[in-house]
Amino acid sequence: MEGAKHEIDIWTDHQNLKYFITAKKLNCRQACWALFLSRFNFHLGISKYVLSYVDGCDVCQRGKAFPEMPAGKLMLNPISNMPWTDISVDFIMGLLEAQGYDAILVVCDKFTKQVHITPTMKEMNSLGLAHLY
Repeated sequence: MEGAKHEIDIWTDHQNLKYFITAKKLNCRQACWALFLSRFNFHLGISKYVLSYVDGCDVCQRGKAFPEMPAGKLMLNPISNMPWTDISVDFIMGLLEAQGYDAILVVCDKFTKQVHITPTMKEMNSLGLAHLY
């Protein structure tokens, strides 16, 4: 910063710098620091600047997530009372090829916790999935 060709502005929210700039009585050590820091161009209150910039920026406003209250109480999913009426299906991909297969289809019954594991290819289409299941 010192000896730079162009002037450098420093934006900060550091509270100690605010104290050095506004304090009327400084001890010897603080006075030395205040003298040293006076050579630099500090702008205090960067958070206010950033907030005003973000409020006026169209792109920032589009991507901003506004905190909302939850839509309502979380409800548990109904527990099925018969096997194989409520299932979960997962693909495990990126496996090394073995016997011509490089993925696994995992079908799990949520009632009995029974699992069917079927070897498959990761380039599976919907017709091929229907044949597997």
